[in-house]
Amino acid sequence: PVGFTATTAEITVSPAQTTTYQLTLSDGNTTVNKSITIIVFNVPLPQQVTGGGTFCNGESGLSIGLSGSQTGFLYTLFKDGQNMLSKQGTGTMLDFGSFTSAGEYTVSASSTTNSCTVSMSGSAVIQVNQKPTASAGPEQIIPSGGSAVLLGAATGGSGNYQYSWSPAAFLINPNAASASTIPLNATQQFHLSVTDAVSGCVSNSAQTVVFVSGAPLLQVDVTSSSYTVCPLE
Repeated sequence: PVGFTATTAEITVSPAQTTTYQLTLSDGNTTVNKSITIIVFNVPLPQQVTGGGTFCNGESGLSIGLSGSQTGFLYTLFKDGQNMLSKQGTGTMLDFGSFTSAGEYTVSASSTTNSCTVSMSGSAVIQVNQKPTASAGPEQIIPSGGSAVLLGAATGGSGNYQYSWSPAAFLINPNAASASTIPLNATQQFHLSVTDAVSGCVSNSAQTVVFVSGAPLLQVDVTSSSYTVCPLE
């Protein structure tokens, strides 16, 4: 092509576009002309994989996307090397949707007219944290005016928990695992939620009921004196 010459039998070239090379062979008596065309296919421009992060199990998941795309190319999403789904390029950003499976997500782009494939830049990692499971303890029965101790507990997650009982107005220490009620004159339901102090994941609410039975406790002060009486009086 214009601007390129070589006099060796073998050359290495890397054209940026489709190019035809002319070869002339001569022994001084005979000249032979040959040509060869190298076809250069368009490849997709590099784009950045977006999304990922950390979420708590049971939530809606996290988005995975691509910062841009080109028409004429097919973009394929992989999780830990496994094909998940493909989308046609639109000329704008791509959204592959929300995902709840932990792993590393990558994207490759391939031409719809040839076999050229290019990996997109970066990856998105999804990490799933487990919510703690809260237990509000057994239901209890107390007399009117009495108090109860709520026996909260939690399992799962990191094991480092923060407790929150409600309604707090009926409790002396609503942020303790074992919370004491104030004196109760009516049956009351209590709710417990537990937060994992490491991940921030919050449990589903657990409930327990303190049933109040009977009238207020009767308090009697007894006094006595000495008297002299006759029979039948």
